[in-house]
Amino acid sequence: MNDRRYAALHWAIILVTPFVLLVLNQNLFINPLTNKWIDPWLYTGFFWSLPDFLERWGDTYYATRLSWLLPGFAVHRLFSPLVANYVLHIAFFYVLLFAVYFIVTSGINRTTAFVVTMLVAWQPELISAMSWDYVDGAVITYFVITLLCLERASSSTHTWPWALGSGAGLTCLASANLVATTLWPICGLFLLLRVGVARWRTILAVAGVAAIGAVAMFAALGFANQQLGGRFLFLRASVNYASTNLWLPSPWDVKDYRWLQDAPALILPSVAAIGAVLALAGRLKIVRSFSGAVQVCTLAAVVWFVIHSTLWTHSLHISYYSSYLIPLGLLAVAVHPDSPLSATATFDLPRAVVMELAILGLLILHMLVFRYGDVMWQGIASPDTGFSTPFGINTYVAFAIATFALASMRFVRTLWYRWPAFLLALLMVCSSVPTNWVMPNAARMRDDYALTVSVHDFILQHLDRNRPLRMWYTIVAGEPRPFRNISSSYLWGYVLFNEAMPALEPIQASIEPTAQLVLMAATQPEIDTARQALGKLGLTYSPRVQKEFGRRNATFQVIIGNLAYVTE
Repeated sequence: MNDRRYAALHWAIILVTPFVLLVLNQNLFINPLTNKWIDPWLYTGFFWSLPDFLERWGDTYYATRLSWLLPGFAVHRLFSPLVANYVLHIAFFYVLLFAVYFIVTSGINRTTAFVVTMLVAWQPELISAMSWDYVDGAVITYFVITLLCLERASSSTHTWPWALGSGAGLTCLASANLVATTLWPICGLFLLLRVGVARWRTILAVAGVAAIGAVAMFAALGFANQQLGGRFLFLRASVNYASTNLWLPSPWDVKDYRWLQDAPALILPSVAAIGAVLALAGRLKIVRSFSGAVQVCTLAAVVWFVIHSTLWTHSLHISYYSSYLIPLGLLAVAVHPDSPLSATATFDLPRAVVMELAILGLLILHMLVFRYGDVMWQGIASPDTGFSTPFGINTYVAFAIATFALASMRFVRTLWYRWPAFLLALLMVCSSVPTNWVMPNAARMRDDYALTVSVHDFILQHLDRNRPLRMWYTIVAGEPRPFRNISSSYLWGYVLFNEAMPALEPIQASIEPTAQLVLMAATQPEIDTARQALGKLGLTYSPRVQKEFGRRNATFQVIIGNLAYVTE
C-alpha cells in the first residue's frame, strides 16, 4: 500500500465515521431532550429566522455570533430543516476531524494523525458539543482550524495564505462566542513555540498577515450581517454585554468547590495538564517539537482558564465552556512524549494499519459500552455517597486512574507496558457522560425537532411586527410537549411570561398591554383559565389565529392574539 492509498483509507474511514456514530446512537447531531435546554434552541431559532430575528433582537449578544449563525442560516435556506440540521453538524464535524488529521500529519506523521483523529471523533464530550446548536462545537472547530493554520504557517513554504487563514480563524472564534477570545493567547503561544524566538521576524510577519486576515473576516461577516438587516459592527452588543457584566454576580456562580465531584468534563483537561507537567519536567528541550508545543499550550490553557474563570466568567464548572479545552487536552494526551504514538515511534505500514484498525475497534466497543453509562453508574451512586448525579462518582476515580497510567509511562519504558497504560489513560479521559448526552433509546428526538420547527414557523407567519411578543404556557414534570423548545427558539426569557400558566405573580410587571400573546396549552379549559387570569389584571385577550399541533395523546393548541386593557 503506497502513501496515497494509505491516505485514501484514512479519508474513507473519517468520512464514514459520523454515520457509524448515528447507527450506534440515532439521537446524535440534533438538539437533545425536550424542555430541558434553552440555549441551543436560541440559535436554532436564529438559523430558521435570521433576518426577522436581527430586526427584533439584533441588539442581543446572541445575534453577534455570526460565524455560527450564518452557516446555520445558509444551510437552512438550501435544505429542509431536518436535513439542514444534519448537513450543518456533520459538515462542522468533518472540518474538525480533517483539521486534526492535517495538523498532526504536519507535526508528527500520518499514522499518529489518524489515531488522534479517531480519538477526537469518538470522544463523548466532543461528540456532544458537535451535536447540538449551542456554540461550543463551532468554537472548538474554529480553534483547531486556527491551530492548523498556525502550524502550516510555521512550517510551510506558503506562509502567507496560512497566516491569513489563522487571522480569519481568530475572528471566527470571537464571533462564535466572545469568551473564546480567551483562546487567542494560546494560539499566539503555539505560534511562538512552533516558529521559535530566534525567528522573531517570522513571528511578527505571520502575526501581521494574520491581523489582515482577521480584519478581512470581520468585514465579511459585518457586510453579510448588514445585508440581512443587522449592523456592520456586529460585535458591539457582545462587547457591551461583556464590559457591563464582567464583574457582576452571575447566576452560574458557585459558592464552594463541591461541584468538582460532579465535573466529569474536567477529567481530560486535568489529566492532560498533569501529563504536560510530567512531559516537560527535566526535558524542556522538547518544547521545540510539535508534541512539546502541544504540552506547553495545554498546560497554559488550563491554567489560564482557571484564572479567567476565577476572576471573571466563573464558568469552568459549566461543561459547554470547559469543552473548549477538550481538543487540545486530547491531543496532548495522545501525542505525549511518553506515549506509543509519540514522534519517536516508528511503524511499518502493515503494522500501522493493524494498529489503527485495532484502536478503532476499541473505540467502537467503548462507545457501545459508554452509551449505557448512566445505567452502570446509577447502581453505584446514591445520596449517601455525596455525589448528586449518577455520573459524578467517576470523576475522582477516572482522574486517579488516568493520571497514574500517564505518569507510569514516564518511568516504565518497556513497550509492552506503555501500550496498555496508554490505552487505559485514554479510556478514562473518554469516560465522562456529557450533561447533554442523549441515550440511543430516547424517544421522539427527530419528531420533537420537526414539531418545534412547525410551531415556530406558524408563529412567525402570524406575528405582528409592530407589537412585542410574549409567550405563556405551563410545564410539569415529564411534559412531552416541546413548549420550552418553542419559546427558546424565540429567545425564551425575552418573550416569556412564565412557565406556570395561569399563575400571575411573576408577570404583572412585564405585561405590556400592546403585546401579542402566544398561549400554548393541552386543553381548551386551560386556555379559558388563562384568559380569566388576565381579566383579573384588567386585560382582554383577543385571539387572532389558533391551530392544533402534536401527536396522539400529546396534542396542544397554539393561540396567537392581542392584549388590551378592558375599556368601560
